Amino acid sequence: MFASPTYNVVTACAVRSTEAAIALRQRLNETVDQYEALRKEHTELQVKYETVERELTIAKSDRTCNYWSSYFLSHLTSFSDLGEQRSA
Repeated sequence: MFASPTYNVVTACAVRSTEAAIALRQRLNETVDQYEALRKEHTELQVKYETVERELTIAKSDRTCNYWSSYFLSHLTSFSDLGEQRSA
């Protein structure tokens, strides 16, 4: 078979196309791997965020509860002092 210049150009283009397709497939696979890793990391961070958010809500609730408890206890003490002063 006689190899013409046109045949060589077409063959070279086909080789380059095949190499380009392989390179694109490899890049696609890398991108998919990166996407899956980021998705996993996002899920883990979302779980951590929700946990911390719940803990913060509980801490705020405890702080508010402790504030009102100490407030009422201090006022109850002062009210009982008043009662003792009146009876004296």
